Amino acid sequence: MCGVPNIAQDLRDRNPRAISKLITALEEGQTWAFEVLRDLLPSAGRAHVIGVTGAAGVGKSTLIDGIVKDLRASGKTVGLLLIDPSSSLTGGALLGDRARMRRHGSDPGVFIRSLASRRGSGGLSTATWATLEAIDAIGYDYIVVETLGAGQDEIDISYLAHTVLVVLTPACGDDLQLLKAGLSEIGHIFVINKADLPGAERIKAALEGFLGVRQGQWRPLVLQTEALKGTGLEELCKAIREHGDFLREKGMFDEAIRRRRHKALQIMVEYLWHQRSRELLGEEAGQMLQEIERGRTDFQKAAEEILKTICSHILLQ
Repeated sequence: MCGVPNIAQDLRDRNPRAISKLITALEEGQTWAFEVLRDLLPSAGRAHVIGVTGAAGVGKSTLIDGIVKDLRASGKTVGLLLIDPSSSLTGGALLGDRARMRRHGSDPGVFIRSLASRRGSGGLSTATWATLEAIDAIGYDYIVVETLGAGQDEIDISYLAHTVLVVLTPACGDDLQLLKAGLSEIGHIFVINKADLPGAERIKAALEGFLGVRQGQWRPLVLQTEALKGTGLEELCKAIREHGDFLREKGMFDEAIRRRRHKALQIMVEYLWHQRSRELLGEEAGQMLQEIERGRTDFQKAAEEILKTICSHILLQ
């Protein structure tokens, strides 16, 4: 592979600099990085992927810190992918989660990487999908992915992860809003963090009542934790391991990986289409925008014309 950095051995040795170099190149869309990823993919598909989602401020990072501590105590290696919000104006991001995981930073059995969301949908960045496959292939036993502060419809983590933790607090809102949330349909384990606050038992009872009617072989669990104190983390980590064992016993572990890759393909096609569309529009889009601004055409007609222009450009290439 001409022009491809020779980092294969460093990646196999889990050299943090080599892994970071590859991930940065994947984020930037560099061709050589995807060539390396193609070589790595046959080794991927072994890691148990844990998705951690929930609204901002519920204590996801503190909870993850405790989960990593437990996994390392049992001798497991862990990759952490932490999604940080990008500025809608500049595209930049304050990648602060690494500081929150500082005590694991020098542990050779833990790799920590913050990823800017870069306007990705569903609470994840576009690069998350490729990065996860790379971390999986390198040989980490567990991969923990923390999403952005999630709203009701930001549920792409359900395609990415084997085990989805939905983190709540007693301050998350009234029962009706909680039960309406799309997040209530994707979780395997619901964690009521900061359970020392008033209302924890009420939220737990409401969730258990709602989840009791969910269809499926796995009955979702509702657990209470106080992550800052470490309370409830042992039970949570036991539940995570039990869910992984359940998926393997039922033949659903590999099915989850196939579903992840199907979704990754869809997202990448949409991303490349959007990127290529912007490149091709040029003068045609400018002219159409002027027609819209002057009230000479409607939005649907303009969009149809723009799509025709893009398709004609692509077919001529």
